[in-house]
Amino acid sequence: MAIKEVPVKSHQDYSIIRIVETGSRGETIIETFALTHAAAGVIAEFAALSDAVRELNRMLSPLPGLNIETLKQAV
Repeated sequence: MAIKEVPVKSHQDYSIIRIVETGSRGETIIETFALTHAAAGVIAEFAALSDAVRELNRMLSPLPGLNIETLKQAV
């Protein structure tokens, strides 16, 4: 299995990373999203992008968060 990590978005030292595991023929086996911090590393891993964005926005509150619709178009 090959694992590919692609940054989706960075915001205030936090990043959402798309993690895709593929099989021997290149087919996607599983896709997850990790929420990371520049100093702390991986905070949590989520099955859906919307869950990762929701958690990041909760952590940043009351500061402005990310718009999920904009990120869905990027992925």
